[in-house]
Amino acid sequence: MASICAIATHAPAARRRAAVRLAVVARRAVLGDCANVRDHARAVFSRRYWRRPACVVPMGLRSGRGASAADLAVTVARRLLDANGHRLRRDAVAALIYCHDAPDERISESTAGRLQYELGLTAANPFAVSQAHGVAVWIALDLALGLVEGPEAADAVLVVASDKLVFGGPQADMRRLVFGDTAAAALVRGGEAGSWSIDHLSVRQFATACDALAPWPSAEVDAFAAFGAGVIGATLEEAGIDAEGLETVLATTPDARLADGVHAASGLPAAADARTEGSSSDPLFALAAIEASTPAGARVLAWSAGNNGEFACCVLKRL
Repeated sequence: MASICAIATHAPAARRRAAVRLAVVARRAVLGDCANVRDHARAVFSRRYWRRPACVVPMGLRSGRGASAADLAVTVARRLLDANGHRLRRDAVAALIYCHDAPDERISESTAGRLQYELGLTAANPFAVSQAHGVAVWIALDLALGLVEGPEAADAVLVVASDKLVFGGPQADMRRLVFGDTAAAALVRGGEAGSWSIDHLSVRQFATACDALAPWPSAEVDAFAAFGAGVIGATLEEAGIDAEGLETVLATTPDARLADGVHAASGLPAAADARTEGSSSDPLFALAAIEASTPAGARVLAWSAGNNGEFACCVLKRL
């Protein structure tokens, strides 16, 4: 049995502030190598950029005025590993899985390697789950379960999520993003008292032709909600419980209409208040918020949806 044995969160006081969209540092993969200011400006103000404005990093990330997403990830992961009662040898961590929505480095996935080096996880294989939004953590936990319960028999897996930008769901205007300094980390190991046992976890993809950067038609949102309700129903059936057997339900999605549709179609009670800013770390913040109030033996259903049709739900038991 594998469990989320510890969760650490990090949210600076000034975690939400406007992003200046015109001051940017272009990513090579989208705008190419701009050798001079004229070429850089031409690329930034091209129609290609404005069709995909999220493919650049705001200048504020590199101005030195605040920590980068990688810095936030290092901070929260180090705090988790050093926390009282959860100390373990660094070489016991078999894998490190980093989740994020917005790019932080020239090659965004390189943050996983930086985390491995700065945390001294010499035996950990670094992975990254990119741009799956609130579902990223569940994808990472699914990988962690396989490593702990599978033939690898990993002693521990570290999951870290951090973001500098907030994505508000399929209806978000990518030209009006805001900074959202958030980070969270979770340690997955064998079950122990006070941990979250992961009883059933499902990750699915809703087939849609809609653009993640454009508003979805009402009919498509309703279809996505029905799809999510079906996934939840199947997961509860596999777990052998119904909605009445749940202590609470956590819905980490910034799309209120989608959440209402999922709950109406599945017969679930209203979701508990959860952090739903559109950050990849939202599910871990939500779980951490209810740890103290959830009695031993209680079951919790948590679900999340992504801007590209990703959907995940998980039944957890408080040990």
